Amino acid sequence: MDSPRRPTVLATPRRRAGLVLLAGVLLGGAWLDPATAASGAPVTGPPAPLTAPDGEPAPTPSRVVADATQPPTTVNGPVESLVAPVVAPTGERWDVVGAQAMQRLLAAGVDPADVGYAVDFLPGRSGLRGLTLPSQQRIEMYVRADHDVDDVLRVLTHELGHAVSETCLSGPERATYADVRGLGGRWYPSTHSGASGTEDHAEVFAWGVLGGLSDMKATGGGRPNAAQLATLRGAGLLSTC
Repeated sequence: MDSPRRPTVLATPRRRAGLVLLAGVLLGGAWLDPATAASGAPVTGPPAPLTAPDGEPAPTPSRVVADATQPPTTVNGPVESLVAPVVAPTGERWDVVGAQAMQRLLAAGVDPADVGYAVDFLPGRSGLRGLTLPSQQRIEMYVRADHDVDDVLRVLTHELGHAVSETCLSGPERATYADVRGLGGRWYPSTHSGASGTEDHAEVFAWGVLGGLSDMKATGGGRPNAAQLATLRGAGLLSTC
């Protein structure tokens, strides 16, 4: 059965910053190690004190109301944000590195919440670096001691590509993708070799987000060229839901 165009279990607004922890039967894709292989007039101060009948100054009003007859002020200079600065994450290393990778992903304009997925950053796991669980709409990232932010971001974008293909693409859209990429094989299974449609899509999605991959996994379609990327983007096949 084709995956729905949009998830129905979550109604998550776009560009939600930070990490969302949501609550895996169907394995849509996993990142394995090679060895495993598999204007009012501006108010500048309070008005002059009023004078009480006895000559004593009246208390200064606690609130100043701008003259409503004046046009709104146009601000031409920079305005200081009232939003509190992002606090550097603390805690276990996998959480810290994961949070930094997530900030980089959000800065690139991509948010797993747009697909309805949560991301969990967990301690390192032998033979596995990332796992996409479509039935739970969740991505698990296994961060080892030797993984830096770039490593985690690389795998995270690949896994998010799986989330997009499982949740956002219909059967006909997958067929269109496979045709553009010249894939002769099936969409499944998800394999470390990348010789399936789902693995090819995950890699090309990551390529598009990161602006290229120096370590692109071998896939049936090879490295995408500019014409393919333009076609796939124009058809919405490399976008979150």
